[in-house]
Amino acid sequence: KREWGNMDKHRVDKFYTAIRFMIHEVYKYMSTRHWNIGIIRLFNDALFEEVLAHTPNGLRLHLIDITLSELATVNSEAPLSLTEATFLDCLEPYFALVQSVDDKIVHKRVVENVLLRFLEEYSFVCDAALQQEEKKKNGEEEEGEEKSAIFDQVHVGSVAQFIFGIASDPETSDRYRKQLYELHKMFSRKIKAAGRDVEMDSGGSEEGDEEERNELDGSELCEAVDVDNKGEEKGEKETDNDDVTPAEKVESTVVEDAEEVKSNGKKASSDKKEKKKKRKNKKKEDDTEAKAEGEDEADKKDDVKQEEDTE
Repeated sequence: KREWGNMDKHRVDKFYTAIRFMIHEVYKYMSTRHWNIGIIRLFNDALFEEVLAHTPNGLRLHLIDITLSELATVNSEAPLSLTEATFLDCLEPYFALVQSVDDKIVHKRVVENVLLRFLEEYSFVCDAALQQEEKKKNGEEEEGEEKSAIFDQVHVGSVAQFIFGIASDPETSDRYRKQLYELHKMFSRKIKAAGRDVEMDSGGSEEGDEEERNELDGSELCEAVDVDNKGEEKGEKETDNDDVTPAEKVESTVVEDAEEVKSNGKKASSDKKEKKKKRKNKKKEDDTEAKAEGEDEADKKDDVKQEEDTE
């Protein structure tokens, strides 16, 4: 942070390119793990606490600019497409910014380059998606054409409702509340103008998404777990619970890893306190022993003096 202002343009560009590559690879890994909620939340926590919640604005504005496009690129090639639930999970840090960030510039950037950009360029109701649908109907699709970056499994109405929920949340900053309500209206008008939205199961988007995850090929998920657990002891026993689904096993592994790290941290802190306590007790014992020795020495001197006086 101290040297940031002295960096030349070329070094800054290289650094920003490295950040874009990193974000792309992280989302790519998430897609191979079928957008596991545990992995998403671990990444979101690190991203928000280490970058998005701090100034200067250069790095966090860059992340705001590139996140949606990189997520759309990865989603277009993912084995399992994002739904409205996993989409909102991936963008959770940016919804936190739009709710209560202190900097108006950052808030405006999130609204324009994440929320509005999704609606106008990547949503199921945007003009590009409608044109693509028209080409399909007319048989005008060209072979070898690049895959569309449209989030065609994300229900736009659910995203709009989520924005409305943020606007009405008591923790939302009052100066942003009106703009968020207007944003909700823009989403609703766009859906109405398009005359369509992603079809949802009657059981709800989250339940449908969970069922879809649980029906995935178990071998792929188990392989992902084996990669993450590489380096653990080979003799570790596997669970005998056959009722647990592959997706639940993956999420359980991530949670256990997080708990283990937390437990190790607590254990280290406890050991440190115990050592400090032992050192303190030992010093106290040494002082007591030295004091006792001093008193004995004084008593001996007194006895010698009394004997001399008697003589």
